[in-house]
Parts: sequence; C-alpha cells; structure tokens
Amino acid sequence: NTFNGRARIDYDLISHDKVIPKNSDVETKHKYISTMFGTGYYIFKNERIKIAPTLEFSLSKFDYRYRAKTPQNSEISSGRSFGWGALHLGVESFYKLTDNNNLNFNIKYAIPHDSIRNWFSVEIIDKQNIYRNETQELNLLIGIGFKDFEYRDTQKEMQNFMKHKISPILKVGIEYKI
Repeated sequence: NTFNGRARIDYDLISHDKVIPKNSDVETKHKYISTMFGTGYYIFKNERIKIAPTLEFSLSKFDYRYRAKTPQNSEISSGRSFGWGALHLGVESFYKLTDNNNLNFNIKYAIPHDSIRNWFSVEIIDKQNIYRNETQELNLLIGIGFKDFEYRDTQKEMQNFMKHKISPILKVGIEYKI
C-alpha cells in the first residue's frame, strides 16, 4: 500500500527533533508492505459452506518521508523506516453461491506483543470465477473490509507510533490458482 498526503499545519509541529512552524505546507509519502504466511484447517465443510480457523505470521515494513515548506520558504525534510512481525489468529469462511461464485468472510486478530498493541481486520470478498480448467483457475475478486491497527515500538529515543482505523477498504483483484 502506498498513500500520500498534503496539508497546511495549524500549529508548530516537532518531528525528528525538527520544528516545523505553523502555516507550513507539508507533503508526506508513506509505503506499507506486508507479507503473510499462514495455514488453516477446515473444521466444517459441506457442499456449500467451509469454515477454517487460521494461523498466520506476517512481516511488515513501514516507510515514510515528509517535506515541509515553511512560510519563510525554507525546506525541512526527514523520514524513517521500521518493521515488525506479528502472529495472527483468524477464521475464514466460504459460502458457495453458485458453481462460479463464492462469498468469502475473513476475520483476523494479531496477538499483542511489545510493539503491536492492536491489530484487527474484517473483510468480505465476492469471488467470481472467469476461467477454469482441470489445473488452473482465474477469479475476479471484489470486496470491502475494515482494519484497526496500533503500533508503538519500544525505542526510548524517537519512538515510532502509528494508529489507524480504515473503513471502508475497497478491495479489487485477480486471483490465479494452479
């Protein structure tokens, strides 16, 4: 995920031991990369419904940069990168609407530890099959989700803190299965 922002600040701001004066124009660039490895086991399965508890491990990296132009036209900039790992417990469920259409519901919760204070997500995805043969499958994915995340690392100096609640998260994608 990448996201950028631009704003004029209404108050003096201190970031990375630098004072950004009131009425400065600030631009930010953020990059969030997360890789997950996991497994699940169907505890209930019939012709239309599947339910599986899941266990996942994620590795994440967050990178951000900012640049501010002060009212006196001087420039202030800085950036940081940091990463973390987390263990997630969850439940995935699948409901078969037709032979070519499934509704997937996922809920995940990360076990809190020293840096991860809260991590919770919910999503519902409609999976429409657009191609299938004996060994391959191509699906169109469209859905909506919610994410609540709070991170605070254990550094004494210049502690990294991030908190966000994002809703709705619109999800669109293509899934290729072999």
